[in-house]
This record gives sequence, C-alpha cells and structure tokens, in this order.
Amino acid sequence: MEHSFSTGCSNDLILFCGRERYSCSDVFCWYGGTVGRRNIHELGLCLTLLVKSQDGAHFQFAVRQGKIHEELTHKLNTTHYAESAATHRMDSLHLLAQLLQPGRSTARFVLTDQHHRIVSIVPTNIFVWDYRDKICIVDVDGTITSSTIPAFLATVYLQNYTVCHPGVCQFLSQLVERAPCQLRLLYLTARPVAMAASTRKFLAEAQQDGLGLPEGPLIGFTGTLAGVLKMEMNATARFYKYEALKSCLLTPYNEIGCTDPARFLWGGIGNSIADELAYRDAGVPTCRIFIIGARSTIRRCQERCTCSPRRTPLCQEVLMGFAGYHDAALLQSMFD
Repeated sequence: MEHSFSTGCSNDLILFCGRERYSCSDVFCWYGGTVGRRNIHELGLCLTLLVKSQDGAHFQFAVRQGKIHEELTHKLNTTHYAESAATHRMDSLHLLAQLLQPGRSTARFVLTDQHHRIVSIVPTNIFVWDYRDKICIVDVDGTITSSTIPAFLATVYLQNYTVCHPGVCQFLSQLVERAPCQLRLLYLTARPVAMAASTRKFLAEAQQDGLGLPEGPLIGFTGTLAGVLKMEMNATARFYKYEALKSCLLTPYNEIGCTDPARFLWGGIGNSIADELAYRDAGVPTCRIFIIGARSTIRRCQERCTCSPRRTPLCQEVLMGFAGYHDAALLQSMFD
C-alpha cells in the first residue's frame, strides 16, 4: 500500500545574525491530516528542518520544543561543510546562516514517525536578517486589507486579493525603498497558522497599479479559528500580538545581545487600539505607530505625547492625521 502524508503550514522563520552569535524565531507548525495541532512528542513523532544549500547539498536540523536544536545534528551529502563545521565548532544556527543568503530562502519541515516514515511535510520560508536591520511591523487584516472578517473570508476562500486599502502596496514599497536604513517588514496576523499558506499567497499576489507588497516573514496566531474569534470578542488580541512579537523578535534579539528594542524596532502599522498597545509594549517608538481607520484615514501619536506606553490607549489630544496611504505627508512623516 502506498504511504500517504499530509501537507501542513507554518509561520516563517527569522534567523538573526549578530556580531558573534545567532538566534532564530520559534517554530510554529500545523501539520494537517490526523496530526493537526496535537503534541507530536507525545505521539512519538520527530520534526526536522530540511534546507538546501546554495551548492545543492541537503541538511537536516533537529527541531525540539519549537527550537532548532543548538547541537550540530544535520545530515550531509557532502563532506565540505562537515569539515568546516568540525574545524570552527559551528552550532546549528551558525551553520544555517552560512548555508543561506540574506533575505528569503525556502525550506520545509518534515515530520516522521518511529519507523522514519514521513507523516507531514510543511513548507516554510527562512528570512536571514542582520542585527543592524530595522523592522517595521505591519498588521494584515484591517491594515493591509480594507476590513477584518469580510476581507479574511475574501482572501482565504474566494482568493479575492483586491480587498486592500487604496495605495497600501505603493506606500509599503516606497517605505522600504526610501528608508535611510535597511528596513525589513514583518507581517503580523491574527489568522491561525493553519491558514498561513493562503495568507502568504495573498501577500505575494496582491497588486495595485502594478506594484505588489514587499517581501517579509509572516507571523500568525498559534491557536485555532475559534480561538481567533474568542480573542477578538474578549479583547485579548493585544496580549497575543505582544507575545508573538516577543517570541519572534524580542527574545531572539536579546539572545544575540540586542537588548534595547529601540535599536531594531523602527515602526508599526495597525488598525486598532490592540495593535497600538501591543507595539508599545514591544518597544516600538510612539511617534512611528500608525493606526488606520475603516475609511482609510491614518493617525499617529506625535513625539510630545505623554500617555503611558503600557496602559493608556492612543492619546486623543495630540494626534496627527493623514488622508490615507496615498497621502504624501504620511511617507515623509515616517522619516521625520
């Protein structure tokens, strides 16, 4: 009988390269089929990350408890890197950085059982970032799309990628191109990881006037769709989004010696008070937090805002407003 396996989804990985140390965002997968979100360790299953190097060699890295294992546990089909790793005592993340180019690379997680049979294959992307890069966090639903639930249904089930705020593709493209630093975009969503593939396809294929959205890793909600709806109802999205930023950005940066978020968190764009508070909690500068409304108008706190970064909603007394993503003053204000 022919062996069958499921195809799953995952958050993208971010590999951070420091001066001497390396770190990686946490691994979150949905395995599909009968496994779904069950604890793979209790089922006796093993998860590995399969990466193809620039010269065609394949490497396997062990994944344990959501982390790429620190020891060198890869399987090689050439001896070149084996000798190099032994000579320089490279750990797994150091080796992974040597294999990949800066920017985006494709990879996949492979879930196997006790008999080494494949249970699930999970495609993913790995983004290699330098510790000197700056990051702008961009919420997806209601921030790129013109609504939350209707746009979610349109992009996932109808593959309608036109449900975006006017000018968002041009704005984000110009933001990355004109930034006075190496600016990276991180896409943050409350959609479950099980819908990462459809969300990633939307981000890749959305276009306005011939321009698409810049590349960037996608970080999603680690719960279920029912959990998303419950989270929206009881207003806990702020805490989820902060925890997602903590596991994918703050902790990895801390591990490579970057303990001040102001050195790498450049800005944040969202559509709700929950987004604004989560960005503040993470350490995004208040003057570069932008909130877009249902009518595509955008507001931000100015630098003289004195409201508490952890407890108070967006200050209503000192707001700067913009007509939308098309407003030329918006892009200029990002660089002020």
